[in-house]
Amino acid sequence: MDKDDPKKFNISSAQVWPILAFIPLIVILVSFILGGWSWGLMDDYKFMNIPGNILQRIMSVFPTSISTGRVVPVYYVHAAIFYKIFAYSPTAFYIFRWVECVFALGLWALLASRVTRSQFAAPLFLLVALSFYKTYDAVFFLSTNEILGVLFFGLSATFFLNAFEQRLENGGRVRKWPFLFGIFFLLLAVGCKEPFFAVMAALGGGSIVVSFIHRKKGLMGFGIASLLTAIGYAIFLRVLVVKDYSATYASINFNVIGQNILVWVRNDLAYHTPWILLAAILMIFVKSSSLKRWTATRLWMFMVGSIAYIAYVLILLPWSTWGHYATPLGIFFAFTIAVLLADRVEALRPAHFIALAVGSFVFALVVSASALRFHSVYQYDTANLMKWLATNSLFEHEMALGAVVRGNAWEPCETIVAQVNGIYGKGYKNFVFTPNVREILADPRTRYYLWGPKWGDQDLSRLGEMWTPMFVSDHWVLFRRMN
Repeated sequence: MDKDDPKKFNISSAQVWPILAFIPLIVILVSFILGGWSWGLMDDYKFMNIPGNILQRIMSVFPTSISTGRVVPVYYVHAAIFYKIFAYSPTAFYIFRWVECVFALGLWALLASRVTRSQFAAPLFLLVALSFYKTYDAVFFLSTNEILGVLFFGLSATFFLNAFEQRLENGGRVRKWPFLFGIFFLLLAVGCKEPFFAVMAALGGGSIVVSFIHRKKGLMGFGIASLLTAIGYAIFLRVLVVKDYSATYASINFNVIGQNILVWVRNDLAYHTPWILLAAILMIFVKSSSLKRWTATRLWMFMVGSIAYIAYVLILLPWSTWGHYATPLGIFFAFTIAVLLADRVEALRPAHFIALAVGSFVFALVVSASALRFHSVYQYDTANLMKWLATNSLFEHEMALGAVVRGNAWEPCETIVAQVNGIYGKGYKNFVFTPNVREILADPRTRYYLWGPKWGDQDLSRLGEMWTPMFVSDHWVLFRRMN
């Protein structure tokens, strides 16, 4: 290390920073390799038990798509293939999902590095993304499909960059094949989950902005076409698709929107805040004279990332701005921050850079450790609960007599029973999803109530002394009516 050359110090440090950025992911991979991971409580068991070969499985899931209020063909194909391949090894599926997530994150990290021409963009992106708690839902929830949309959007943005870079930088021609591949992967991204039409709008909006600022011909038409297509697809979803599963999506339900704004502030924004403060400090104190000139390409990708984040939040507001739905927000935000700040980080003095490197690493490590602990304990508690349900003689006897079991979350009510029946050979009826405690008290047939603290905050004092906990863990409490 040459103390007299701060730039030399930083460049050598840039080789170490990516290693720090990957440590949280390596820790999670080791936990998967050590084993003990089983199917989750969303759609895992449903997809695993679809009969037939891969083609038959694909054909069986498509008819239930639009009719149930969903348009996710790429996700269904992915599920039909890989739940078949990994049907007998959930641990292997977790490792495969980890690889998918690393590929998606790495792709966006390389894209940030390319448009900024800075070695610091990639590790900065990774640390920002890995300090967002809901990024880890993509790793731990096998049946979530947001990370697939992020992956295909990253591929699409990369190919569009290859197609338009010469036109943006020196007025050259638009390359045909990268452009066509960009469209292909963009369609795949939108086919992963409905809200990803936001990324189509982001490409369109970013292209229009850059065309106005830099007077670049050839990008305006692409931008207008992308934006209009996104609007048309949004109308199609709203008019013809929103039903059944998505029936509660109401774009003018201001009560729900207001609640989700608060959720976004308390959760998403809370993880963004340290990076926003860092951005403000670097924008104020790092002299612009030491920075690289922003190219039209960099501005384009910065606008795409920014608009993608804003558009995705707006689409989620009538639905949910937390849970696995928020996973793309962590990636879009991280990309925007990396493109904005990469060269400012590169211009830092050694002491300041070390403080940033250590602080960002600790932040990401703490968040990842928290996520790993939550999901590992959740898996352990759920496995123990299912074993209790299958082996407790009193519970089995009362279920045979027609006892009703209620729970405060829809997915556990259906999936826990399915797994107990499949793994232990039982024939239990589905538990009844009941979000309000008062409905339990009004039904004398209800013998058990499965309470998951993470699924709601109802006042359990209403249960009174007649309900006694039979199974207790961090994530589950099973109450039994004692009269």
